[in-house]
Amino acid sequence: MTRSVTDLHRTLKIGRRASRTACDAERRTIVDNQSVFRSRWHWRRRVRRK
Repeated sequence: MTRSVTDLHRTLKIGRRASRTACDAERRTIVDNQSVFRSRWHWRRRVRRK
């Protein structure tokens, strides 16, 4: 079975898009985790001061 060049190009494009969305999701998760960690850390500092 032979694929045309456009089919191959389309497949590569879809693959690239999928990996990009996965990277974005991963990055978002990392940023979310950091913001949660920071907010907890600030909250603890406020509690200790009182």
